Amino acid sequence: MAKNRKIKTYKKIYQESSGPFSSPLGVVGMTLALVVVAVIGWSAYVPVRDFVMQIGEEPTPPSSTAAPPVGQSMPGQPDGRPDGTATPGVSAPDTPPQPTPEPPEPVRAVFMPAQTASDLGRVDAFLGALPAGVYNTVVVELKGSTGALYYKSSVELAVQAGAVPAQGLDAAALAGRIRQAGYRPAARIHAFSDHMLPSLKREAAIMYMNTDWMWLDNAPELGGKPWLNPYSDTAQSYIVEIATELARGGFSYIVADTVSFPSGVGIEKAGYGEAEQRTSRQAQLKAFATRLSGAVETAGGRLVIYVPATALFAPSELVYGGSALDIHGGMMAVGMMPGTLQPDLSIGGQTITDPMADPAATVAALFSLLPEEAHPRTLAFLQGSGGAGPGFVAAQIKGVPAAAGGYMVYNPQGSYRE
Repeated sequence: MAKNRKIKTYKKIYQESSGPFSSPLGVVGMTLALVVVAVIGWSAYVPVRDFVMQIGEEPTPPSSTAAPPVGQSMPGQPDGRPDGTATPGVSAPDTPPQPTPEPPEPVRAVFMPAQTASDLGRVDAFLGALPAGVYNTVVVELKGSTGALYYKSSVELAVQAGAVPAQGLDAAALAGRIRQAGYRPAARIHAFSDHMLPSLKREAAIMYMNTDWMWLDNAPELGGKPWLNPYSDTAQSYIVEIATELARGGFSYIVADTVSFPSGVGIEKAGYGEAEQRTSRQAQLKAFATRLSGAVETAGGRLVIYVPATALFAPSELVYGGSALDIHGGMMAVGMMPGTLQPDLSIGGQTITDPMADPAATVAALFSLLPEEAHPRTLAFLQGSGGAGPGFVAAQIKGVPAAAGGYMVYNPQGSYRE
Protein backbone atom coordinates (compact mmCIF):
# COMPACT_ATOMS: atom_id res chain seq x y z
CA MET A 1 0.00 0.00 0.00
CA ALA A 2 1.40 3.32 -1.04
CA LYS A 3 2.47 5.69 1.51
CA ASN A 4 0.59 8.87 1.98
CA ARG A 5 2.58 11.97 0.57
CA LYS A 6 2.28 15.34 2.18
CA ILE A 7 1.79 18.32 -0.13
CA LYS A 8 3.74 21.35 1.01
CA THR A 9 2.02 24.63 0.45
CA TYR A 10 3.54 28.23 0.22
CA LYS A 11 1.03 30.58 1.61
CA LYS A 12 3.02 33.70 0.61
CA ILE A 13 2.34 33.08 -3.07
CA TYR A 14 -1.32 33.73 -2.61
CA GLN A 15 -1.01 36.41 0.03
CA GLU A 16 -1.22 40.23 -0.84
CA SER A 17 2.08 42.03 -1.12
CA SER A 18 3.23 44.19 1.67
CA GLY A 19 5.36 46.55 -0.65
CA PRO A 20 4.80 50.30 -1.25
CA PHE A 21 1.71 49.69 -3.40
CA SER A 22 0.16 47.40 -0.79
CA SER A 23 -1.86 50.29 0.62
CA PRO A 24 -3.58 53.42 -0.80
CA LEU A 25 -1.17 55.73 0.99
CA GLY A 26 1.77 53.96 -0.64
CA VAL A 27 0.35 54.47 -4.10
CA VAL A 28 -0.16 58.19 -3.53
CA GLY A 29 3.32 58.60 -2.13
CA MET A 30 4.98 56.82 -5.02
CA THR A 31 3.06 58.93 -7.56
CA LEU A 32 4.20 62.19 -5.95
CA ALA A 33 7.75 60.96 -5.98
CA LEU A 34 7.63 60.23 -9.70
CA VAL A 35 6.23 63.70 -10.44
CA VAL A 36 9.05 65.39 -8.50
CA VAL A 37 11.69 63.32 -10.33
CA ALA A 38 10.18 64.21 -13.73
CA VAL A 39 10.17 67.94 -12.98
CA ILE A 40 13.75 67.91 -11.78
CA GLY A 41 14.84 65.87 -14.81
CA TRP A 42 13.21 68.21 -17.37
CA SER A 43 14.66 71.29 -15.67
CA ALA A 44 18.11 69.85 -16.03
CA TYR A 45 17.58 68.63 -19.62
CA VAL A 46 16.70 72.00 -21.25
CA PRO A 47 19.94 73.88 -20.40
CA VAL A 48 22.02 70.81 -21.14
CA ARG A 49 20.37 70.43 -24.53
CA ASP A 50 20.83 74.13 -25.38
CA PHE A 51 24.47 73.98 -24.35
CA VAL A 52 25.12 70.95 -26.53
CA MET A 53 23.31 72.44 -29.56
CA GLN A 54 25.34 75.67 -29.37
CA ILE A 55 28.73 74.00 -29.37
CA GLY A 56 30.70 75.28 -32.42
CA GLU A 57 28.23 78.04 -33.31
CA GLU A 58 28.88 81.78 -33.23
CA PRO A 59 26.65 83.72 -30.88
CA THR A 60 23.74 85.28 -32.75
CA PRO A 61 23.50 89.07 -32.39
CA PRO A 62 20.18 90.56 -31.44
CA SER A 63 17.89 90.86 -34.44
CA SER A 64 17.69 94.35 -35.93
CA THR A 65 14.22 93.64 -37.28
CA ALA A 66 12.63 93.06 -33.93
CA ALA A 67 9.51 95.12 -33.40
CA PRO A 68 10.37 98.42 -31.64
CA PRO A 69 8.68 99.47 -28.49
CA VAL A 70 5.28 101.07 -28.91
CA GLY A 71 5.63 104.75 -29.69
CA GLN A 72 8.89 104.40 -31.69
CA SER A 73 8.95 104.04 -35.50
CA MET A 74 10.60 101.24 -37.39
CA PRO A 75 12.45 102.43 -40.50
CA GLY A 76 10.03 102.38 -43.41
CA GLN A 77 6.94 102.49 -41.20
CA PRO A 78 4.88 105.59 -40.39
CA ASP A 79 4.81 105.04 -36.62
CA GLY A 80 5.51 102.47 -33.94
CA ARG A 81 3.11 99.62 -34.77
CA PRO A 82 4.71 96.53 -36.32
CA ASP A 83 1.93 96.38 -38.95
CA GLY A 84 2.79 99.87 -40.15
CA THR A 85 -0.31 101.62 -38.82
CA ALA A 86 -0.01 104.79 -36.79
CA THR A 87 0.06 104.62 -33.02
CA PRO A 88 -2.85 106.58 -31.55
CA GLY A 89 -1.72 109.94 -30.18
CA VAL A 90 1.68 109.80 -31.96
CA SER A 91 2.16 112.01 -35.03
CA ALA A 92 4.22 110.70 -37.94
CA PRO A 93 7.47 112.53 -38.65
CA ASP A 94 7.52 114.79 -41.71
CA THR A 95 8.71 112.93 -44.81
CA PRO A 96 11.33 114.94 -46.69
CA PRO A 97 10.07 115.83 -50.18
CA GLN A 98 11.62 113.88 -53.03
CA PRO A 99 13.67 116.06 -55.38
CA THR A 100 11.95 116.70 -58.70
CA PRO A 101 14.15 115.48 -61.55
CA GLU A 102 15.38 118.25 -63.79
CA PRO A 103 13.86 118.17 -67.29
CA PRO A 104 16.37 117.44 -70.04
CA GLU A 105 18.09 120.49 -71.42
CA PRO A 106 16.45 121.63 -74.67
CA VAL A 107 18.39 120.80 -77.80
CA ARG A 108 20.05 123.82 -79.43
CA ALA A 109 21.81 122.32 -82.41
CA VAL A 110 23.72 123.37 -85.50
CA PHE A 111 24.70 121.28 -88.51
CA MET A 112 28.31 120.71 -89.42
CA PRO A 113 28.84 120.20 -93.18
CA ALA A 114 30.08 116.72 -94.14
CA GLN A 115 33.09 118.24 -95.86
CA THR A 116 34.09 119.98 -92.64
CA ALA A 117 33.68 116.79 -90.65
CA SER A 118 36.08 114.92 -92.94
CA ASP A 119 39.08 116.72 -91.42
CA LEU A 120 39.61 117.08 -87.67
CA GLY A 121 41.49 120.32 -88.21
CA ARG A 122 38.42 121.80 -89.88
CA VAL A 123 36.29 120.34 -87.13
CA ASP A 124 38.27 122.25 -84.49
CA ALA A 125 37.98 125.47 -86.52
CA PHE A 126 34.22 125.00 -86.91
CA LEU A 127 33.70 124.37 -83.20
CA GLY A 128 35.90 127.30 -82.25
CA ALA A 129 33.88 129.65 -84.47
CA LEU A 130 30.51 128.85 -82.86
CA PRO A 131 29.13 131.67 -80.71
CA ALA A 132 29.82 130.83 -77.06
CA GLY A 133 26.89 129.68 -74.95
CA VAL A 134 24.34 129.65 -77.77
CA TYR A 135 24.36 126.03 -78.95
CA ASN A 136 24.86 122.73 -77.12
CA THR A 137 24.64 120.10 -79.90
CA VAL A 138 26.43 119.58 -83.22
CA VAL A 139 24.81 117.44 -85.93
CA VAL A 140 26.87 115.77 -88.66
CA GLU A 141 25.40 114.04 -91.70
CA LEU A 142 26.97 110.57 -91.91
CA LYS A 143 24.60 108.76 -94.30
CA GLY A 144 23.33 110.73 -97.27
CA SER A 145 20.14 110.39 -99.26
CA THR A 146 22.00 108.37 -101.92
CA GLY A 147 22.92 105.73 -99.36
CA ALA A 148 26.60 106.70 -99.24
CA LEU A 149 28.27 106.72 -95.84
CA TYR A 150 30.72 109.45 -94.92
CA TYR A 151 32.65 107.48 -92.32
CA LYS A 152 34.58 104.23 -92.04
CA SER A 153 31.80 101.79 -91.24
CA SER A 154 32.28 98.15 -90.36
CA VAL A 155 28.73 97.19 -91.40
CA GLU A 156 29.30 94.32 -93.83
CA LEU A 157 26.43 95.12 -96.20
CA ALA A 158 27.56 98.74 -96.44
CA VAL A 159 31.04 97.61 -97.46
CA GLN A 160 29.63 95.14 -100.01
CA ALA A 161 27.33 97.80 -101.49
CA GLY A 162 30.25 100.17 -101.97
CA ALA A 163 28.72 102.69 -99.57
CA VAL A 164 31.84 103.05 -97.40
CA PRO A 165 34.40 105.56 -98.70
CA ALA A 166 38.05 104.58 -98.95
CA GLN A 167 39.09 107.67 -97.01
CA GLY A 168 36.14 107.95 -94.64
CA LEU A 169 36.43 109.71 -91.32
CA ASP A 170 36.66 108.02 -87.94
CA ALA A 171 33.17 108.56 -86.53
CA ALA A 172 34.15 107.75 -82.94
CA ALA A 173 37.06 110.20 -83.08
CA LEU A 174 34.74 112.86 -84.50
CA ALA A 175 32.19 112.31 -81.72
CA GLY A 176 34.97 112.53 -79.14
CA ARG A 177 36.30 115.78 -80.60
CA ILE A 178 32.83 117.36 -80.53
CA ARG A 179 32.29 116.21 -76.95
CA GLN A 180 35.66 117.55 -75.83
CA ALA A 181 34.66 120.96 -77.13
CA GLY A 182 31.62 120.91 -74.82
CA TYR A 183 28.91 119.88 -77.30
CA ARG A 184 26.75 116.80 -77.67
CA PRO A 185 27.43 114.96 -80.94
CA ALA A 186 24.53 113.93 -83.16
CA ALA A 187 24.56 111.93 -86.41
CA ARG A 188 22.07 112.42 -89.21
CA ILE A 189 21.28 109.44 -91.44
CA HIS A 190 18.83 108.82 -94.26
CA ALA A 191 16.81 105.67 -93.78
CA PHE A 192 14.85 104.37 -96.77
CA SER A 193 16.21 106.89 -99.26
CA ASP A 194 19.10 104.66 -100.30
CA HIS A 195 20.09 104.05 -103.91
CA MET A 196 23.05 101.74 -103.25
CA LEU A 197 21.88 98.76 -101.20
CA PRO A 198 18.91 97.91 -103.50
CA SER A 199 21.33 97.08 -106.32
CA LEU A 200 23.09 94.59 -104.04
CA LYS A 201 20.04 93.16 -102.27
CA ARG A 202 16.99 93.15 -104.52
CA GLU A 203 14.89 91.69 -101.69
CA ALA A 204 15.43 95.02 -99.91
CA ALA A 205 14.23 97.10 -102.88
CA ILE A 206 10.85 98.47 -103.89
CA MET A 207 9.62 96.76 -107.05
CA TYR A 208 7.55 98.22 -109.87
CA MET A 209 3.94 97.11 -109.25
CA ASN A 210 5.26 93.97 -107.52
CA THR A 211 6.97 92.73 -110.67
CA ASP A 212 10.62 91.72 -111.06
CA TRP A 213 11.53 95.23 -112.20
CA MET A 214 13.01 97.58 -109.67
CA TRP A 215 10.96 100.69 -109.03
CA LEU A 216 12.70 104.06 -109.59
CA ASP A 217 11.64 107.47 -108.25
CA ASN A 218 11.82 108.91 -111.77
CA ALA A 219 12.52 107.83 -115.31
CA PRO A 220 16.03 106.35 -115.73
CA GLU A 221 16.99 109.02 -118.27
CA LEU A 222 15.96 111.67 -115.73
CA GLY A 223 18.08 110.22 -112.96
CA GLY A 224 15.53 107.94 -111.34
CA LYS A 225 16.88 105.94 -108.40
CA PRO A 226 15.70 102.91 -106.38
CA TRP A 227 14.63 103.06 -102.73
CA LEU A 228 14.70 100.64 -99.83
CA ASN A 229 11.43 98.88 -99.04
CA PRO A 230 10.11 99.70 -95.53
CA TYR A 231 8.45 96.26 -95.47
CA SER A 232 11.79 94.49 -96.03
CA ASP A 233 13.48 93.08 -92.94
CA THR A 234 16.81 93.22 -94.79
CA ALA A 235 16.36 96.95 -95.35
CA GLN A 236 15.27 97.60 -91.78
CA SER A 237 18.11 95.59 -90.27
CA TYR A 238 20.63 97.46 -92.41
CA ILE A 239 19.45 100.85 -91.15
CA VAL A 240 19.31 99.63 -87.55
CA GLU A 241 22.86 98.31 -87.77
CA ILE A 242 24.23 101.63 -89.04
CA ALA A 243 22.36 103.66 -86.42
CA THR A 244 23.51 101.33 -83.65
CA GLU A 245 27.12 101.55 -84.82
CA LEU A 246 27.02 105.34 -84.59
CA ALA A 247 25.31 105.38 -81.19
CA ARG A 248 27.93 103.02 -79.82
CA GLY A 249 30.57 105.29 -81.32
CA GLY A 250 29.53 108.08 -78.99
CA PHE A 251 26.76 110.00 -80.77
CA SER A 252 24.11 111.16 -78.32
CA TYR A 253 21.39 111.53 -80.95
CA ILE A 254 20.64 109.72 -84.18
CA VAL A 255 18.59 111.99 -86.43
CA ALA A 256 16.83 109.72 -88.93
CA ASP A 257 15.50 111.31 -92.12
CA THR A 258 13.27 109.62 -94.74
CA VAL A 259 11.65 107.23 -92.30
CA SER A 260 8.94 107.10 -94.91
CA PHE A 261 7.76 105.56 -98.11
CA PRO A 262 9.31 107.13 -101.21
CA SER A 263 8.46 110.47 -102.73
CA GLY A 264 8.94 111.25 -106.38
CA VAL A 265 7.29 110.39 -109.67
CA GLY A 266 4.98 107.38 -109.94
CA ILE A 267 4.91 106.53 -106.24
CA GLU A 268 1.44 105.03 -106.71
CA LYS A 269 3.09 102.27 -108.79
CA ALA A 270 5.61 101.28 -106.14
CA GLY A 271 5.12 97.70 -104.96
CA TYR A 272 5.96 96.43 -101.47
CA GLY A 273 5.02 92.76 -101.66
CA GLU A 274 2.40 90.74 -99.84
CA ALA A 275 3.26 92.29 -96.48
CA GLU A 276 1.47 95.47 -97.52
CA GLN A 277 -1.80 93.53 -97.56
CA ARG A 278 -1.35 92.57 -93.91
CA THR A 279 0.04 95.78 -92.41
CA SER A 280 -0.85 99.37 -93.19
CA ARG A 281 1.88 101.78 -94.21
CA GLN A 282 1.61 103.84 -91.06
CA ALA A 283 1.65 100.75 -88.84
CA GLN A 284 4.75 99.53 -90.68
CA LEU A 285 6.61 102.81 -90.21
CA LYS A 286 5.56 102.93 -86.57
CA ALA A 287 6.83 99.40 -85.95
CA PHE A 288 10.13 100.27 -87.61
CA ALA A 289 10.49 103.49 -85.59
CA THR A 290 9.93 101.50 -82.40
CA ARG A 291 12.53 98.94 -83.45
CA LEU A 292 15.07 101.61 -84.41
CA SER A 293 14.48 103.63 -81.25
CA GLY A 294 14.96 100.58 -79.04
CA ALA A 295 18.22 99.65 -80.76
CA VAL A 296 19.59 103.20 -80.54
CA GLU A 297 18.68 103.53 -76.86
CA THR A 298 20.28 100.17 -76.05
CA ALA A 299 23.45 101.44 -77.72
CA GLY A 300 23.41 104.56 -75.54
CA GLY A 301 21.80 107.11 -77.86
CA ARG A 302 18.43 108.67 -78.52
CA LEU A 303 16.43 108.64 -81.73
CA VAL A 304 15.08 111.76 -83.43
CA ILE A 305 12.91 111.32 -86.53
CA TYR A 306 12.74 114.17 -89.03
CA VAL A 307 9.58 115.04 -90.96
CA PRO A 308 8.96 118.02 -93.28
CA ALA A 309 6.49 120.79 -92.45
CA THR A 310 4.18 119.55 -95.18
CA ALA A 311 3.58 116.46 -93.04
CA LEU A 312 1.75 118.80 -90.64
CA PHE A 313 -0.63 120.64 -92.96
CA ALA A 314 -0.75 118.19 -95.89
CA PRO A 315 -0.53 114.59 -94.56
CA SER A 316 0.28 112.03 -97.24
CA GLU A 317 -1.28 108.58 -97.22
CA LEU A 318 1.26 107.33 -99.76
CA VAL A 319 4.38 108.66 -98.00
CA TYR A 320 3.46 108.30 -94.30
CA GLY A 321 0.20 106.38 -94.35
CA GLY A 322 -1.43 109.36 -92.65
CA SER A 323 -0.04 111.80 -90.12
CA ALA A 324 3.74 111.63 -89.86
CA LEU A 325 3.52 112.61 -86.18
CA ASP A 326 1.89 109.27 -85.37
CA ILE A 327 4.83 107.12 -86.44
CA HIS A 328 7.05 107.92 -83.46
CA GLY A 329 6.24 108.63 -79.84
CA GLY A 330 9.70 110.03 -79.15
CA MET A 331 11.57 113.09 -80.36
CA MET A 332 10.59 114.55 -83.72
CA ALA A 333 12.38 117.23 -85.72
CA VAL A 334 9.87 119.11 -87.86
CA GLY A 335 11.05 121.08 -90.86
CA MET A 336 10.02 124.70 -90.29
CA MET A 337 12.43 126.58 -92.56
CA PRO A 338 10.49 129.57 -93.91
CA GLY A 339 12.39 129.52 -97.19
CA THR A 340 11.02 126.07 -98.03
CA LEU A 341 7.37 127.12 -97.71
CA GLN A 342 5.17 128.47 -100.48
CA PRO A 343 3.72 132.00 -100.21
CA ASP A 344 0.07 132.50 -99.31
CA LEU A 345 0.20 129.32 -97.29
CA SER A 346 -2.83 128.48 -95.15
CA ILE A 347 -1.71 127.22 -91.75
CA GLY A 348 -4.14 126.59 -88.94
CA GLY A 349 -6.81 128.87 -90.34
CA GLN A 350 -4.44 131.74 -91.05
CA THR A 351 -2.76 132.66 -94.30
CA ILE A 352 0.99 133.28 -94.31
CA THR A 353 1.45 135.63 -97.24
CA ASP A 354 5.26 135.64 -97.09
CA PRO A 355 6.79 133.03 -94.74
CA MET A 356 10.17 134.81 -94.93
CA ALA A 357 8.81 138.23 -93.95
CA ASP A 358 7.93 137.26 -90.36
CA PRO A 359 9.96 134.14 -89.39
CA ALA A 360 8.71 134.12 -85.81
CA ALA A 361 5.07 134.13 -86.89
CA THR A 362 5.73 131.38 -89.44
CA VAL A 363 7.34 129.08 -86.88
CA ALA A 364 4.67 129.83 -84.28
CA ALA A 365 1.93 129.05 -86.82
CA LEU A 366 3.48 125.68 -87.61
CA PHE A 367 3.73 124.84 -83.91
CA SER A 368 0.02 125.66 -83.59
CA LEU A 369 -0.70 122.61 -85.75
CA LEU A 370 0.86 120.38 -83.10
CA PRO A 371 -0.97 119.33 -79.95
CA GLU A 372 0.55 121.03 -76.91
CA GLU A 373 1.45 117.70 -75.34
CA ALA A 374 3.73 117.04 -78.33
CA HIS A 375 5.72 120.26 -77.89
CA PRO A 376 8.26 118.88 -75.36
CA ARG A 377 9.34 116.20 -77.84
CA THR A 378 9.35 118.44 -80.90
CA LEU A 379 12.45 120.12 -82.31
CA ALA A 380 12.04 122.96 -84.79
CA PHE A 381 14.25 122.43 -87.83
CA LEU A 382 15.18 126.05 -88.62
CA GLN A 383 16.88 127.81 -91.47
CA GLY A 384 20.36 129.28 -91.20
CA SER A 385 20.61 132.88 -92.32
CA GLY A 386 21.62 131.96 -95.88
CA GLY A 387 21.76 135.61 -96.85
CA ALA A 388 18.41 136.40 -95.24
CA GLY A 389 20.04 139.07 -93.11
CA PRO A 390 21.11 139.49 -89.48
CA GLY A 391 18.65 138.41 -86.83
CA PHE A 392 16.90 135.91 -89.10
CA VAL A 393 17.81 132.86 -87.01
CA ALA A 394 17.01 134.65 -83.76
CA ALA A 395 13.62 135.64 -85.16
CA GLN A 396 12.77 132.02 -85.93
CA ILE A 397 13.82 130.96 -82.44
CA LYS A 398 11.37 133.48 -80.98
CA GLY A 399 8.57 131.51 -82.60
CA VAL A 400 9.59 128.30 -80.81
CA PRO A 401 7.41 127.75 -77.68
CA ALA A 402 9.21 127.67 -74.35
CA ALA A 403 7.89 124.15 -73.74
CA ALA A 404 9.33 122.79 -76.99
CA GLY A 405 12.16 120.27 -77.03
CA GLY A 406 14.45 122.74 -78.77
CA TYR A 407 15.62 123.49 -82.29
CA MET A 408 18.16 122.60 -84.97
CA VAL A 409 19.60 125.26 -87.25
CA TYR A 410 20.71 124.17 -90.71
CA ASN A 411 23.10 126.15 -92.87
CA PRO A 412 24.76 124.21 -95.72
CA GLN A 413 27.77 126.55 -95.54
CA GLY A 414 28.22 125.88 -91.84
CA SER A 415 28.21 129.53 -90.84
CA TYR A 416 26.28 130.40 -87.71
CA ARG A 417 27.45 133.91 -86.89
CA GLU A 418 25.04 136.65 -87.86
